[in-house]
Amino acid sequence: MVLCGGECAEDITEHLRSELSHVKGFEVCSADTLLRMQKELATKKETTISKTGIEHDFNINMAMNKLLVKLAVQTGQLSPKNDSYIFDYDNQFIPTDKYDSKRSYKHADGYFPGIASIGNFPVYIENRNGNSNVKYKQDETLKRAFEVLGENQIKV
Repeated sequence: MVLCGGECAEDITEHLRSELSHVKGFEVCSADTLLRMQKELATKKETTISKTGIEHDFNINMAMNKLLVKLAVQTGQLSPKNDSYIFDYDNQFIPTDKYDSKRSYKHADGYFPGIASIGNFPVYIENRNGNSNVKYKQDETLKRAFEVLGENQIKV
């Protein structure tokens, strides 16, 4: 919803129903259905403690990441036939006052998700807390990202 200009689930029926109704064979679900589906797709955070005693929270949602790549392949945005894709990975700090955000070296509370992309298409997203150094367990994050791409025969 946020990517479509909405601010809450109710926007799907209040503001986007008329536009979405033009999509052939697509029925707009209710906000309640959207929220229930969102809850079903949620994953629990994983907490690890580094050697220096820092608590790191990760949210790894493999089902959603697999869906990202599968949709990009099915819509023709990525193709297993191409062997020259350029893979990019970066972490982006997102400041927030949410209850579970943590203080970052940027002197603000927030999250620090890692995002892998090919061109303009996100192919892997993994949330981290603000206090997690971008290098912390980055090798494991990249292995998971390459695994998802490999399952769809996407070569980088």
